[in-house]
Amino acid sequence: MKKAVNIMIQGTMSGAGKSLLCAALCRIFAQDGYRVAPFKSQNMALNSYVTKAGLEMGRAQVLQAQAAGKEPDVRMNPILLKPSSDTGSQVIVNGQVWGQMPAAEYFERKSSLIPAVLAAYEGLAAENDILVIEGAGSPAEINLKANDIVNMGLAALVDAPVLLAGDIDRGGVFAQLYGTVALLEPEEQRRIKGLLINKFRGDPALLRPGLAMLEEKTQISVLGVVPYLHVDLDDEDSLSPRLEQKETSKPIDIAVIRLPRISNFTDFSPLESHPALGVRYVQTAAELGQPDLVILPGTKSTIADLLWLRQKGLEAAIQKLAARGTPVLGVCGGYQMLGRWLDDPTGCEGGGRLRGMGLLAVDTVFCTEKTRTRVQARTLTEPLNGAKLDAYEIHMGETMVEGAPFCRLDDGRTEGCVCGNVFGTYLHGLFDSGELTEKLARWLCRRKGIPCQGAVPASHRDYQERQLDLLAQTVRAALDMREMQQGLIHLYWGEGKGKTTAAMGLALRALGNGKRVVVVQFLKGGDSGEIPLLRSLGATVYRGKAGQKFVHQMDEAEKLQTRAMQTENLRQALREPADLLILDEACGACQLDMVEESLLRQAVLEKPAEQELVLTGRTPTDWMREAADYSTEMRCHRHPFNQGIG
Repeated sequence: MKKAVNIMIQGTMSGAGKSLLCAALCRIFAQDGYRVAPFKSQNMALNSYVTKAGLEMGRAQVLQAQAAGKEPDVRMNPILLKPSSDTGSQVIVNGQVWGQMPAAEYFERKSSLIPAVLAAYEGLAAENDILVIEGAGSPAEINLKANDIVNMGLAALVDAPVLLAGDIDRGGVFAQLYGTVALLEPEEQRRIKGLLINKFRGDPALLRPGLAMLEEKTQISVLGVVPYLHVDLDDEDSLSPRLEQKETSKPIDIAVIRLPRISNFTDFSPLESHPALGVRYVQTAAELGQPDLVILPGTKSTIADLLWLRQKGLEAAIQKLAARGTPVLGVCGGYQMLGRWLDDPTGCEGGGRLRGMGLLAVDTVFCTEKTRTRVQARTLTEPLNGAKLDAYEIHMGETMVEGAPFCRLDDGRTEGCVCGNVFGTYLHGLFDSGELTEKLARWLCRRKGIPCQGAVPASHRDYQERQLDLLAQTVRAALDMREMQQGLIHLYWGEGKGKTTAAMGLALRALGNGKRVVVVQFLKGGDSGEIPLLRSLGATVYRGKAGQKFVHQMDEAEKLQTRAMQTENLRQALREPADLLILDEACGACQLDMVEESLLRQAVLEKPAEQELVLTGRTPTDWMREAADYSTEMRCHRHPFNQGIG
């Protein structure tokens, strides 16, 4: 079966824009009719998602899957690291908890996860035409390069060409790109097929002298200058600009507490797209002020973040606002904090018992099992009653509820808790459908005595679709897409003459464009006028010995000798770097068992992604027909040879 070709985006640093560039490429390739899927072997993020299969993966790959027109699949992100402290993370493999471990232990054990990474990759590769792979951090983190499974180490494992992106908005982009390339090994440098300048503001003409010098020093082409993207799409966790939003000019002021281990703050992106709702993130009581709604978001460390909230004076400030009637909403970890008690008998969060904020009639007991499920529900309590929710749960712990429920699940169970103006729920994605957003906006506006401006989009997904199209349009215009074309497989076959002639014409065209050409001729050893010319132009040619017999004229010893020679020719050719590889008469050699078929098949099905490859011969095998992107049958209608003319 033919595998997908691939392309990988790496960055000079975290936050260089890899996630959105990958999303853009996924959308571009999908628009162009390809079956495309994203892949990131290892993601470190607290924004996660539950698939329909009940497995957990990073939100960045969920957005990329949406860009590709695909249902999120945990194979797109087989390893997810969820930091729970400055030195340790929960490790999730194939959507399920693998363990909690410090960074040093994970670093020692991560090579054992390579089979899981490759199994996920191979599964996606068998189902798609193109895989868009995202790296992590920087490939030049030389202290972490040993056993790398996410940057150049992964690129080598799956033979991926790399585009390296630098962030000009932070400054020093030429040093970023040049320094990154310089710190790589020669074979890693050769894997980089192009450089990208990302997040550019200003006149591109002013960049040209620098681009020329960068290309001269790195010997790598700059394939595009991507402008600063004014699109409203979720960015990387800790570096998201939305977390720096301290003020809002919209009439309704919503304050989200920026907890130290804040998770799934993407829950609140739909609120930001409503014309009446302004969302800001706060870390002190002074910043909190007098908002119209306070939101306590999810967290990877509920107990530690509640203690932080208490030490910062934010707990007391929120309790005072709630006592005055200000609505408070807690989601997941925030919901647990709003309760009366948090018990951790198994030590999931360090152990012990801690008093909660006392704003909801609930108690939580942490346990080792993680709840991961997708749900549909409707809100129950006025003034938010009746909103349809398409959401998911990811949490450790069971919560006992004595107050009124927040919503009713489709299976009849109730979920969450409401006590007056304080609401709590485990449901992530609760605003994505748009219905709860609109009900919340109208209620808050009524409370404030102002008209509710505009209307929220029918769903957050529809809004994201428009943003993804805008992203793809901008990136498509900025990149030289011709340089990013994947190499294809040509098959010239049939009884007619001209198969080799067509292949050699393609070789001439490639040489004229400065490409590296390697030719392997099977079953041929006689003089042929194109061979010395191709060699004089720089092509590498492997072929049989002068005076080589036809196969039907050979005895068994000669056949074995010729088969061994032709197999060795192929093996040597595969060691040569080639933009175009021509395997002339490969069909016949395979049919007559005059080459090792497994090696030939590997050369075709596992060729470098950017390599163009040509097969010729009368009768191709089934796997050759299936692998071919071009298939041209040569039929003879008239030929002088049939009249005895040589």
